[in-house]
Amino acid sequence: MTSFENISINVSVDQHKDFLKQIEDIMLAKIPLLKSMKAKVFQSEDGEFSMKAPLGPNQNHVMSAFGGSIAALATAAGWGVIVGELKKGNISASVVVVKSSIKYIQPIMSDFIASCKTEPIVRWTKFKDKLKTTSHSKIKICVNVVCNHEVCAILEGTFLARMTNA
Repeated sequence: MTSFENISINVSVDQHKDFLKQIEDIMLAKIPLLKSMKAKVFQSEDGEFSMKAPLGPNQNHVMSAFGGSIAALATAAGWGVIVGELKKGNISASVVVVKSSIKYIQPIMSDFIASCKTEPIVRWTKFKDKLKTTSHSKIKICVNVVCNHEVCAILEGTFLARMTNA
C-alpha cells in the first residue's frame, strides 16, 4: 500500500493550474509507475478529476493497453479526486486504496483517459465528518476509463483516508 503522508497543498481558484501541477508532481514522485506510464493530470473541473496516458509505453503483446496500466491510471484518478476534495476542505490526510475491482469492457487501442466524478455532496460530507471525528474514513469511488469517447473499463475502489499532522 502506498501512503502519501504529510502532503500539504493549499489551493484557491486562482491557483487551480498550480494545484493540478502539484498533484501531478506528487503522484509522479510517489508512484514511479505513473512516470514510466507517462501519465499526466488531464483536467480537473469542479466535480471531476481526470488523468491521461499514451498507449505507447502502456502497450501489451497484442498492441492494446496493458491491464495493469489501465488499473494503475484508474486508481490514481480515484486517489486524485479524493485528495482534491480533502485539500478543498483544508484537511491533511494520507489516502490509500484498500480494495478495488476492475471490469474490462473492450480493448484500448490508443491513448486513454481515466475520469472520476466526485460523489454527491452528502457522501463527501459524511466522509469528511467521519475523518475529522475518528481520524480515518473510507469512501467508494467509481472511475471510467475512456478511449475514443467510449468507456473501455470501469474501476470500483474503496479508499481509506487517515488524518496526518501536516
